[in-house]
Parts: sequence; C-alpha cells; structure tokens
Amino acid sequence: MGRMDSPAFVSAAGIGAVMFSSILWVFGFLRMATGGLVAQAHGAAKPLQADRTGLRALLLALILGLCLILLSEYLLWLGLALMESSERVHALVAEYYRIRIWSAPATLMTYALSGILIGQQRMRAIFSLQLILNITNIVLNLVFFNYTDWGIKGIATATVISEYLALAAALVMSGTLSALRRNNAATGNPIKSWIADPKRFMEFLQISGDLFIRTLCLTASFYWLTVMGSKQGDDILAANVLLINMLHFMAYALDGFSHAAETLTGYALGQRNRTALSSAVKASTIWAGLFALALIALFASAGGAMIDAMTTQEPLREITRQWLPWIVLSPLICVWSFLLDGIFIGTTHTRAMRNGMLISSSVFVVASIVLVKYYNNDGLWLAYYILMIMRAVTLGAKYPTVLRSAEDRADLASTTLAGNLNDNIAVNTLKKKSNK
Repeated sequence: MGRMDSPAFVSAAGIGAVMFSSILWVFGFLRMATGGLVAQAHGAAKPLQADRTGLRALLLALILGLCLILLSEYLLWLGLALMESSERVHALVAEYYRIRIWSAPATLMTYALSGILIGQQRMRAIFSLQLILNITNIVLNLVFFNYTDWGIKGIATATVISEYLALAAALVMSGTLSALRRNNAATGNPIKSWIADPKRFMEFLQISGDLFIRTLCLTASFYWLTVMGSKQGDDILAANVLLINMLHFMAYALDGFSHAAETLTGYALGQRNRTALSSAVKASTIWAGLFALALIALFASAGGAMIDAMTTQEPLREITRQWLPWIVLSPLICVWSFLLDGIFIGTTHTRAMRNGMLISSSVFVVASIVLVKYYNNDGLWLAYYILMIMRAVTLGAKYPTVLRSAEDRADLASTTLAGNLNDNIAVNTLKKKSNK
C-alpha cells in the first residue's frame, strides 16, 4: 500500500491491521494458555492430558471464530468509532475489513495449534508454519497487487488465503488426528475427553480469563496508540503505521526468546525442577538481551532503508524519519516485558500478568493524553516507552513468586513420594504379620 498514490492507503492498511490485531489477539489466550498447560503436562509425563488441553482449545477457537464473523459489522463500527481519519480512509478500511474477517476461524484455530506445538517444544514446526503463512501471504500480495486492480481488497484476500493454508499445515504438524485417535482408544468417546472433565475445563477457563483481560488491555493500548496518531492527521498516522511495523518486526524477533522461556519453564515446572526453571530463565535472558542489542544496531544502521522499502512516497519517508530514534532504542526497552511474559505464561502465573497489564495500560493512557498535549507525536512515543517499562516492572516484582511456586511443587512431590513409600512399608508389614 506504500506504493499507491496516497498516504490514505497506508493509513487504511495500518488501521485495518490494528483492528484485526485488537480483535483477534484478544483471543491470544488460545495460544498462551494452551502452550503453558501442554508444556507442563509434557513435563509431568501426561501425554493424554496434553492432548485434551489442545483439543479443547481447538474446539473453543472454532466456536469463537464463527462468532466473530456473525458480529463482524458491529465490530467494524466499534473499531472506526474513535478514529479521526478521513472518510476516504474509513471507506478503504471497510473494504479491507469485510474480506479479512473471514480469516477469523483459521487464525484462532492456528493460535491453538501453535500453542500445542510450543508446549511440545517443536520450535522447528513453528518456524515452518510461520514460513508457510508469511511466504504465501507475501507472494499472493505481490500477485494481486501486480496482476489485478483489487487494491486493498487484494491485500485482504491474500491474508485470508494464507491463513487457511497455514491452518491446514498446522493441523498436520500438530498431529491433531493422532490425538483424537489416542483419546478414542483411551476413553471410547473423544468428545467427552475434551469437554466433560470439569476440573480441567475450569482450569483452562480460569487461566484463559486472566490472559483474555491481559491481552485485551494490551491490544487496546496499541489501538489507543493508533487513535492518538489519527488525531494528528493522516500524514502522521501513516508515519506511525510504518514505525509500528518496525516495532512488530522487533517484537516477533524477540518473541522467539519469550516462546523458548515459555516452553522450557513450563516443562521445568511440570517436572517440579527449580534448577531447570532458573537455568531456562538465565539462558533466555542472556540471549534475548544480546539480540536486543543486535536489533538496536540494525535499526540504527538500516532503519532509514527499512522506511524507504515500505513506501515510495518521499514526503512520507521524510516525516517518518523524524521519529526513527524512538524505534532504534525500543528493543532494549521492550525485551524485558516480552521475556517475562514468556516466563509467566509457561508457569501459568496469569493473574499477575492480568493485574500488571491493567496497571500498565491505565498508566499508558493517562501518560499519552498528557504527553501528546505538550510534546505531540514525541509525547506519544514516550508514553509507549512508559507502557513497556511498566509491564516489565509489574511482572519483575512478582518473579520471586514464580520461583517459590517451583519450590512448593517440589516439596509437594517429595511429601507425596514419602507418603507413598510409608504407605507401601505399612502395607508390606501388615502382610508379613498376617502371613505369620
């Protein structure tokens, strides 16, 4: 869209992307809760429990995706209500949205399947899945842009097709059919295994509820970031869209270490092994910090070239470069909250995540209103820094609780083992006396 004749196309694509990230990633608990619980089940050597967690999440994802399609027009109205962009931008967003919404079931089901793969520590499969999703999206974008006159509708259509191709690949990679067969062999009724265990279902819903609120606050913060940009005109909105794309590039790169921390800490907690948990946290922290520094070097040296690659509109390029320094330093500001998210997801300390995000997003909204008034767009990016710092501070304060939980589980395991040994000794003693 940066190669069209107006910043309106960039603004519309950016607003559409933010709307969908806000709508769909609210249900990111389908990946996060699934990943943490599956990792813990594998650490505890309970493969059937891991299968059932994944299947339950997959069914819930399908239901929620269909509900989003049914509610699509209401969500479109709500998404545009606060945007102070031009009528042309609103019309383009609506064109994009009404096609893209059909990808909702595929996207949410892929979230659940990604959680299964992360919980199984199958990171190469996750990598392959992302390649399928993104390469097909890029190729289809180029085809529709160069060989049709669909414009922004072609961009939306490319995304829908690539999401369903990724879903098909994820179903194969995750072994969903094998999981169904295992449950059928174990219970004779796989549907019962997904739904009828009230304890496991309530555990999933409780964790999911915390993550839903946390993710709702996070996506609302990014939506608010776009809203505050739209209040400063289409040109600044378009510039912020390009900068936010660079933020996503950074976030997806550093999220690799978050996912690693998630699956390793979840597995360690399932094993009740505090040493392994601490080692996973230490290794993830070192590597994430090093890669954050590498990303700073990349943005400092090639940030201007990245902006030029995203748009051919020279005035927009110049406007965007004014705020590039905020992006250059962002990896070092953001990496800690990403990493702590992975640790808390893997150990399913989701209540702390929920409470921390409620505080952080509230501080961000207040800070953005005050700072934009005095410092315009610079104030908006300063408020974003405050959001990321608050996320790290609120979770970091609760990290000792994560370590204590591993100790508590280890103590529980030792007590249970000792109790079982004592019971066995007592039973054997009674048998000997009976024989005598």
